Amino acid sequence: MKYNKPLVSQDEQKHLEILSLIEQDGMITQKEIADHLGVAIGLVNSFVKRMVRRGYIRIKRVPKRRYLYMLTPKGVSEKGRLTIRFIQDSLKLYRDYRTKCKEIFYELVQDGVPEVYLVGTGDLAEIAYLSMQEVGIEVVHVFERENEKVGKRFFGKEIFPLEELPEGGVVVMADLNYAGDGEEASKHKKWIDLRG
Repeated sequence: MKYNKPLVSQDEQKHLEILSLIEQDGMITQKEIADHLGVAIGLVNSFVKRMVRRGYIRIKRVPKRRYLYMLTPKGVSEKGRLTIRFIQDSLKLYRDYRTKCKEIFYELVQDGVPEVYLVGTGDLAEIAYLSMQEVGIEVVHVFERENEKVGKRFFGKEIFPLEELPEGGVVVMADLNYAGDGEEASKHKKWIDLRG
């Protein structure tokens, strides 16, 4: 599934996360921010300097060679603006996925497919499940590769280990972290991959 360019760039997403972290704890270190974001400290330093230049945060030196980061009124306003754009992006992405899923599942209904196996229990799987309910396709069983989710419920359906996925049925792959090979798909009547 291909989508239009998001409203919030990756840099703006990082800015929003940094502003949120600073708002929660002004004594946070750049190393802690880098660990949270999964980026290098140098990149965090670059973002912080940029936000200081733009007037979004102020830095005050405190004892023991530490710094206190404070959001300025302009920074609070920027955080709000980015949050709204991020929510708009999320809703657009959700609507796009719902539309695409319904198109795919309407085709299944037209092909006479009444039921499927669903792989995954994350956000994409939730969108897929709701879309299938809307067009009248039954999810027979839900499968998950993460053992801690096995035995729990997903929309009232028991979650089974992925290893127990029966061969020959129609499978809807909605696990964004699944790294299986193409051989798995060949064991089924139809393999619908919603991830790409």
